[in-house]
Amino acid sequence: MRIRKTKNFDQFILIGENRPVDWNRVEAMSEEMKIRNLTDGYPVIVNSKEAGKKKFGECDGSQYPVIDGQHRYLASHLSDTTMHFIVNDNFTIDHIPAAAAFQKSWKLGDYLHHYCERGASEYKAFAGYMDRNGFSPATTLVVLCGDRNRHTSTSFKSGNLKIVKTWSAANKFADCVNEMHQYLSFAKHSRFVEAFLEVFNTDNYNHSKLMGKLDYLSSKFRRCADTNSYLEEFEKLYNYNSHDKIYFRN
Repeated sequence: MRIRKTKNFDQFILIGENRPVDWNRVEAMSEEMKIRNLTDGYPVIVNSKEAGKKKFGECDGSQYPVIDGQHRYLASHLSDTTMHFIVNDNFTIDHIPAAAAFQKSWKLGDYLHHYCERGASEYKAFAGYMDRNGFSPATTLVVLCGDRNRHTSTSFKSGNLKIVKTWSAANKFADCVNEMHQYLSFAKHSRFVEAFLEVFNTDNYNHSKLMGKLDYLSSKFRRCADTNSYLEEFEKLYNYNSHDKIYFRN
């Protein structure tokens, strides 16, 4: 079965029976397409025009119905990247849920392993810092790269990791987290670390003052589900019996 390629996107049509389109995913994939063509190794699967006319009410026989790979199709269209596709009438819309069960998207840790195995020094340094301090890949991305937004995550996944924090500052931050971990068992959980990063970067923050309060108030510090709630806990702890209060939430 030969793989075809095209930039004539009007010859395809999406099928209503497929899953809803995730436009955030399409936009992220379109940026990735500008770096490498995802459909080269993972071609879009379509039915023939004739089969589409018989199976789907929205098909009039002039277009190929997209059966598998609608996000890749839309990302190719959005980025104006050549799309590779296969015409296969044996693969129907009924096969999509079963096929999806065999697929598992790569997580940040998978990309990290991949680039470390390829000898990328920046990724090895990232992994070393992460492992030494017991942080998750996503949290380490925030600490070393400033955030984990779409641009930063895409750069990480495409092999273009850029560590922006100095190692002296990164290690000082990790030392502070490790100090708190002696009192709070959840101090290395992602939301806690991300909240503390905001605390740590606040003007006039004094870590010795926080540790002094934590020494006798740790039992009152709640485990939380989100960053903002942790910031509230840090404010209550840091400002306890203090005249000069500091607020960490915007």
